[in-house]
Amino acid sequence: MTSAPTDWSLAGKLRRRAWAAISLISVFMVAVVGLHYGTDVPELRHRSLHMLGEKFARDAQLAYRRNDWNIINKHHRIFREHADNYTWAVLDAAGRVIAASEETPPAEEIWIASGPFPDVWTSETNTGGWIGGRSFTVDGFTGHIVIEIREDTAGLLPMLIVGEILVHVVLPIAPFALLLFIGLEAALRMTIEPLKRYSDAVSGVEPGNRLQPLDLNLTPAEVSGIVRKLNDTIDKLNSATEREKTFIAQAAHSLRTPLAALKARLELDGGNAPAEVLKAEVDALIRFANQLLMSANAEKLVVNPDALADLSDVAISVVARLTPSALVSGIDLGVEGADASVPVTGNPDALAQALSCLVENALQSTPRGGTVLVRVSSAPPRLTVTDTGTGFVSAASAARTLPDSQFGQEVRAGLGLRIARQIANAHKANLHLGDGTSAGAAVSLSFPEPQQPHA
Repeated sequence: MTSAPTDWSLAGKLRRRAWAAISLISVFMVAVVGLHYGTDVPELRHRSLHMLGEKFARDAQLAYRRNDWNIINKHHRIFREHADNYTWAVLDAAGRVIAASEETPPAEEIWIASGPFPDVWTSETNTGGWIGGRSFTVDGFTGHIVIEIREDTAGLLPMLIVGEILVHVVLPIAPFALLLFIGLEAALRMTIEPLKRYSDAVSGVEPGNRLQPLDLNLTPAEVSGIVRKLNDTIDKLNSATEREKTFIAQAAHSLRTPLAALKARLELDGGNAPAEVLKAEVDALIRFANQLLMSANAEKLVVNPDALADLSDVAISVVARLTPSALVSGIDLGVEGADASVPVTGNPDALAQALSCLVENALQSTPRGGTVLVRVSSAPPRLTVTDTGTGFVSAASAARTLPDSQFGQEVRAGLGLRIARQIANAHKANLHLGDGTSAGAAVSLSFPEPQQPHA
């Protein structure tokens, strides 16, 4: 059991792939920036201490004015939650500690930068941490801040790397990504628009209306081949529809006459109409209905290229089947040239139908005492039906190939000839109509030479 096909959007797939590519590029850039900053640990320590010292200096000015150094711990969470790893002290110009955290930086580390204190400084400690500080001035007082980081348990370095990535990657990419999104959407809409027009054109087809070919002028090169194939299919469908309409019109016209004649005979003769005459007319209608079915099947006939048919066998079987009808009509029906095998590529049953139509037409147009002959030729393979009837009045005594547009317009080009021609086309054969050498008509089916099998 096959599952129902699921619809998918070409625009959606292109959009997802474009954003996947942009995401991969962004991740690569983030990785490059993170690797660059992550490998320069001394610089990161210096910058993290510098940034922490700037914030500390502002709060130290406020704490000095209010004489409340608890403000430092209140405003800086790391000194409260990570007191063992982040310590601080504030010194005056003489180097005396005027305020400090519970855990204070070691005195030997503080005095590394003493005599005098620089405005901004950082240094590694003997225990593997890092220490730094800066000077601040408030109300004529000059103080010096010392901050020690023993272990970065608060994640100052990772947060600094994230901040650098945000500033140097995310923020520059954000407006570019927005513009890219707008441009991508516009480009996708313009690219998919022809396909949407094609979909609307096909979905707007109503039963009975002629299909219009799709416009190739706005077709992208990537789908132009599909559109051309679709246009070819549309042309074939239109041609098939026209042939169907023509066939129905011809069939209706052909049925109207015998039905009108049968109705008139019943109205005139009433119950005294000869049964034999009515039976003959009904039989003619039955034959015509069978020919309609044969024509419908011939339209869909596909010949297997490996199938072989013998024209001699086809001619002998058709003549044998129609000989009783010919005897009743007083017509001499025979076959000539069927002694040797004449193979062609084709369907034997379909070829028998085609030949039967030609022979039946010849029998109908040949008067009592006339002759109908089926001749088999081998160079090239050919079946020819000749009769001694009235011949083709409009053929101007010249053999020719009958085109589609003239079927039904010739005096004797009826449904039987249409069926024969359809079967001939399926076999890549040619149907020729002409007058006989002395009288009557000559209809031939010429076949291509059969392909020899490869050794």
